[in-house]
Amino acid sequence: MITERSQARVDVKHAVRSALDFVRDIYSEEKISNLGLEEVSFDDGVWSVTLGFSRPWDRPRDRRPAYDLVPGTASPEPPPERDYKVVKIDAETGTVLGMVMREE
Repeated sequence: MITERSQARVDVKHAVRSALDFVRDIYSEEKISNLGLEEVSFDDGVWSVTLGFSRPWDRPRDRRPAYDLVPGTASPEPPPERDYKVVKIDAETGTVLGMVMREE
C-alpha cells in the first residue's frame, strides 16, 4: 500500500521554504512584514502552505486624540491586519503551482 506521505518527494520543510521564498519574492516591491507560517496540508500530490503577512497599508491609522499622545499615557498601537495566502507546491518537483487567497 502506498501512502500519500511516500508519494511526496518534496518534504514538508522543503515545501514551506519554497512557499516562503515565493511570497518574499513576489511581494518584494510591497515591503510586506510579519511573514509567517499558518498551516500546511497535503492532498493529491500537492502541498498547500498557508502563509500570513502584513502590508504597509494594513497598519491602523492613528486616530487617537491628541491628549492620548502624551508620552507614557498612549495606549498601545493595535497590531496590523494580516493577509493569508495559500501557496500550492507540487510534491514531486517542489515547483510553485500557484497562490490563492485563503477562504475563511
